[in-house]
Amino acid sequence: MNCKQQAGVSLVELVVGICMMTLIMSSVAMVFTNLLKNGVQGVDLVERQQEASWATNMITQDLRYATQYHNGVGISNTVDMTVDNSIGGSVEIVYYLLNGVLQRKVIDGGTVVISPVGNVTTDNVNSTSFTVTTTADAATGYVASIQVVYSIGSNVAGTSNVTVQTTAYPLNNVSPGP
Repeated sequence: MNCKQQAGVSLVELVVGICMMTLIMSSVAMVFTNLLKNGVQGVDLVERQQEASWATNMITQDLRYATQYHNGVGISNTVDMTVDNSIGGSVEIVYYLLNGVLQRKVIDGGTVVISPVGNVTTDNVNSTSFTVTTTADAATGYVASIQVVYSIGSNVAGTSNVTVQTTAYPLNNVSPGP
């Protein structure tokens, strides 16, 4: 009898090899999909944190140099103040929400300029997402501090809201006007 050597793989070995390769490739695909998902969530979270921080920093900067504050003591969802400009006049600055976008309105004499603050495509802000709390000094009646809280919801499933809170201390003696 003459024995021949086997030159290839059997059908069973081929099927087992294909099954093992399928398991390995599906595991790699699952890991890669999770990495992409986490990356998208991370980018969304960082962008919303930066936007909320940028907006609250902008409001705080304006509040520090306010010479009049038009919101009463308490909680509201607008910030309305007057700031002296460099040529001896004054400019009124108002921050408010409009259709889910934080707006900044500057009134300089007869000129009114309204511009969005941050990403105008972000509509994950509702009426409770922007609050302002003013505290007055009991002895002087001037504004002691103004707390601003700004919250932005998520565009991506699996990430939570971003909330930034800051407190501004006006450098001038600002009265909480009407």
